[in-house]
Amino acid sequence: MTSTTSAPTTASKTPVIIGLDISTTCTGISVINRDTGDLLSMHHELMNNPKKFPDFWDKIAHMSTALGLICSNPSWQIEGVAVEENAKRFTPGFSSADTIITLAKFNGILCYIMFLKYGLKPININVRSARSKLGIKINYKDKSKPTKQKVLEHLVNAHPNFPWIYKTSKDGVQSLTKINEDRADSYVIAEAARLMHFIP
Repeated sequence: MTSTTSAPTTASKTPVIIGLDISTTCTGISVINRDTGDLLSMHHELMNNPKKFPDFWDKIAHMSTALGLICSNPSWQIEGVAVEENAKRFTPGFSSADTIITLAKFNGILCYIMFLKYGLKPININVRSARSKLGIKINYKDKSKPTKQKVLEHLVNAHPNFPWIYKTSKDGVQSLTKINEDRADSYVIAEAARLMHFIP
């Protein structure tokens, strides 16, 4: 007798929230359990190689495919898509008007792709509100380290078992790679969305 395994029903699937820290150079992606906040998956997509991604639309095509693969887990029921709110002004020395416009366009197209795929209106999360919601206190006047590095250090201390990426020096010393900053931010966005919009 041949046995078959049926696909999980909607009722038996794990409800999840997708958190995105969108950038045209590296986008962080986290998937968390909507009910418990447990991290189920953490990824990043690097797009800083001009030979592999010669223009804006190549990056869009790559992210559309990558998100489709990550979100295709048959045991997940996607209940929310959360993205970091677009910057509304440029910071001298860090961003330009052109950069902000390009990022806003990239963000908007990826949000629309997720809306078409899953019928969910993306939740825009203010990054400072998100950090505050998770109890991450940042002294913005302290310029000794970039804010993203401070956020990463907080999360590594709070969640050392998350799949952080390390590099090893010639002396055998391990250190966190910069890519982790985008991965960390995507988790912050996902968990903040859960706390703000899915927890009574």
